[in-house]
Amino acid sequence: MPLVSAKEILIDARARKYGIPSLLAGNLEMVLGQVRAAEAENAPLLLAFNQGVTPQIPLEIGVPLMVTAARLATVPVATILDHGHSLEDIVKTIQLGSSSVMFDGSDLPYEENVRQTAEIVRVAHAVGVSVEAELGSIGGSSIELGYAAPASTGETRSVLYRPR
Repeated sequence: MPLVSAKEILIDARARKYGIPSLLAGNLEMVLGQVRAAEAENAPLLLAFNQGVTPQIPLEIGVPLMVTAARLATVPVATILDHGHSLEDIVKTIQLGSSSVMFDGSDLPYEENVRQTAEIVRVAHAVGVSVEAELGSIGGSSIELGYAAPASTGETRSVLYRPR
Protein backbone atom coordinates (compact mmCIF):
# COMPACT_ATOMS: atom_id res chain seq x y z
CA MET A 1 0.00 0.00 0.00
CA PRO A 2 1.45 3.40 -0.84
CA LEU A 3 2.21 6.17 1.60
CA VAL A 4 -0.99 8.22 2.06
CA SER A 5 -1.74 11.68 3.41
CA ALA A 6 -3.22 12.29 6.83
CA LYS A 7 -6.11 13.97 5.02
CA GLU A 8 -6.91 10.76 3.15
CA ILE A 9 -7.06 8.51 6.21
CA LEU A 10 -8.84 11.11 8.35
CA ILE A 11 -11.59 11.58 5.77
CA ASP A 12 -12.15 7.82 5.67
CA ALA A 13 -12.07 7.58 9.48
CA ARG A 14 -14.65 10.31 9.82
CA ALA A 15 -16.94 8.79 7.20
CA ARG A 16 -16.70 5.31 8.74
CA LYS A 17 -16.54 6.52 12.37
CA TYR A 18 -13.24 5.11 13.62
CA GLY A 19 -10.10 6.58 15.17
CA ILE A 20 -6.56 6.74 13.82
CA PRO A 21 -3.62 6.30 16.20
CA SER A 22 -0.88 8.89 15.82
CA LEU A 23 2.26 7.26 17.17
CA LEU A 24 5.69 8.77 17.66
CA ALA A 25 8.42 7.41 15.42
CA GLY A 26 11.18 7.51 18.03
CA ASN A 27 13.45 4.81 16.63
CA LEU A 28 13.56 1.91 14.18
CA GLU A 29 12.12 -0.63 16.61
CA MET A 30 9.18 1.62 17.50
CA VAL A 31 8.36 2.31 13.86
CA LEU A 32 8.55 -1.34 12.82
CA GLY A 33 6.49 -2.44 15.82
CA GLN A 34 3.84 0.20 15.16
CA VAL A 35 3.53 -0.70 11.49
CA ARG A 36 3.41 -4.43 12.25
CA ALA A 37 0.67 -3.86 14.84
CA ALA A 38 -1.35 -1.79 12.35
CA GLU A 39 -0.93 -4.52 9.74
CA ALA A 40 -2.00 -7.21 12.22
CA GLU A 41 -5.19 -5.23 12.88
CA ASN A 42 -5.61 -4.21 9.23
CA ALA A 43 -5.83 -0.62 10.45
CA PRO A 44 -4.46 2.67 9.12
CA LEU A 45 -1.77 4.50 11.06
CA LEU A 46 -0.26 7.97 11.38
CA LEU A 47 3.49 7.93 12.12
CA ALA A 48 4.64 11.18 13.74
CA PHE A 49 8.18 12.52 14.07
CA ASN A 50 8.65 15.14 16.79
CA GLN A 51 12.02 16.87 17.09
CA GLY A 52 11.21 17.97 20.65
CA VAL A 53 10.81 14.37 21.78
CA THR A 54 13.76 12.94 19.85
CA PRO A 55 16.23 15.83 19.39
CA GLN A 56 19.09 13.35 18.92
CA ILE A 57 17.57 12.17 15.62
CA PRO A 58 17.93 14.65 12.74
CA LEU A 59 15.06 15.16 10.30
CA GLU A 60 17.24 13.62 7.60
CA ILE A 61 17.12 10.29 9.45
CA GLY A 62 13.74 10.33 11.22
CA VAL A 63 11.57 11.37 8.30
CA PRO A 64 12.99 8.90 5.73
CA LEU A 65 12.63 6.12 8.33
CA MET A 66 8.90 6.84 8.65
CA VAL A 67 8.40 7.32 4.91
CA THR A 68 10.16 4.05 4.01
CA ALA A 69 8.20 2.08 6.60
CA ALA A 70 4.96 3.63 5.32
CA ARG A 71 5.77 2.77 1.70
CA LEU A 72 6.47 -0.85 2.63
CA ALA A 73 3.36 -1.25 4.79
CA THR A 74 0.36 -3.30 3.68
CA VAL A 75 -2.09 -0.85 5.30
CA PRO A 76 -2.51 2.90 4.72
CA VAL A 77 0.17 4.80 6.65
CA ALA A 78 0.53 8.58 6.70
CA THR A 79 3.59 10.40 8.01
CA ILE A 80 3.70 13.79 9.72
CA LEU A 81 6.21 16.18 11.20
CA ASP A 82 4.66 16.72 14.63
CA HIS A 83 4.90 20.26 16.04
CA GLY A 84 7.22 21.70 13.41
CA HIS A 85 8.21 25.24 14.38
CA SER A 86 9.69 26.71 11.21
CA LEU A 87 9.00 26.95 7.50
CA GLU A 88 12.54 25.64 6.96
CA ASP A 89 11.84 22.40 8.85
CA ILE A 90 8.44 22.03 7.18
CA VAL A 91 9.98 22.39 3.70
CA LYS A 92 12.81 19.98 4.56
CA THR A 93 10.26 17.43 5.81
CA ILE A 94 8.26 17.75 2.58
CA GLN A 95 11.44 17.32 0.52
CA LEU A 96 12.24 14.18 2.51
CA GLY A 97 8.91 12.69 1.42
CA SER A 98 6.52 13.13 4.35
CA SER A 99 2.87 13.08 3.33
CA SER A 100 1.75 15.56 6.01
CA VAL A 101 3.14 18.29 8.25
CA MET A 102 1.99 19.97 11.45
CA PHE A 103 2.97 23.58 12.12
CA ASP A 104 2.96 24.72 15.73
CA GLY A 105 3.02 28.50 15.85
CA SER A 106 1.26 28.63 19.21
CA ASP A 107 4.16 30.56 20.75
CA LEU A 108 3.68 33.35 18.18
CA PRO A 109 1.23 36.22 18.39
CA TYR A 110 -2.06 34.95 16.95
CA GLU A 111 -1.96 37.08 13.77
CA GLU A 112 1.63 36.02 13.00
CA ASN A 113 0.73 32.39 13.63
CA VAL A 114 -2.14 32.64 11.13
CA ARG A 115 0.12 34.40 8.58
CA GLN A 116 2.85 31.75 8.85
CA THR A 117 0.30 28.94 8.82
CA ALA A 118 -1.22 30.31 5.61
CA GLU A 119 2.23 30.39 3.96
CA ILE A 120 2.93 26.80 5.03
CA VAL A 121 -0.47 25.69 3.71
CA ARG A 122 0.29 27.38 0.38
CA VAL A 123 3.68 25.66 0.08
CA ALA A 124 2.49 22.23 1.23
CA HIS A 125 -0.74 22.11 -0.76
CA ALA A 126 1.19 23.04 -3.92
CA VAL A 127 2.83 19.60 -3.71
CA GLY A 128 -0.12 17.63 -2.32
CA VAL A 129 0.99 17.54 1.32
CA SER A 130 -1.69 17.91 3.99
CA VAL A 131 -1.29 20.39 6.86
CA GLU A 132 -2.35 20.49 10.49
CA ALA A 133 -1.78 23.68 12.49
CA GLU A 134 -1.88 24.67 16.14
CA LEU A 135 -3.45 28.09 16.51
CA GLY A 136 -3.61 28.03 20.30
CA SER A 137 -2.52 25.72 23.08
CA ILE A 138 -4.42 22.87 24.65
CA GLY A 139 -1.94 22.70 27.51
CA GLY A 140 -1.02 19.67 29.57
CA SER A 141 1.84 18.53 27.34
CA SER A 142 4.47 16.55 29.20
CA ILE A 143 7.03 17.94 26.76
CA GLU A 144 6.42 21.60 27.56
CA LEU A 145 7.84 23.14 30.71
CA GLY A 146 5.80 26.32 30.48
CA TYR A 147 2.16 27.16 30.03
CA ALA A 148 0.46 28.95 27.16
CA ALA A 149 -3.08 30.20 27.39
CA PRO A 150 -5.59 28.46 25.15
CA ALA A 151 -6.72 30.25 22.03
CA SER A 152 -9.99 32.08 22.51
CA THR A 153 -13.12 30.78 20.83
CA GLY A 154 -13.30 34.00 18.82
CA GLU A 155 -9.79 33.50 17.48
CA THR A 156 -10.33 29.91 16.48
CA ARG A 157 -13.65 30.69 14.81
CA SER A 158 -11.81 33.08 12.48
CA VAL A 159 -9.98 30.16 10.87
CA LEU A 160 -11.87 27.36 9.16
CA TYR A 161 -10.57 23.84 8.69
CA ARG A 162 -11.48 22.52 5.29
CA PRO A 163 -9.68 19.52 3.76
CA ARG A 164 -8.54 20.39 0.26
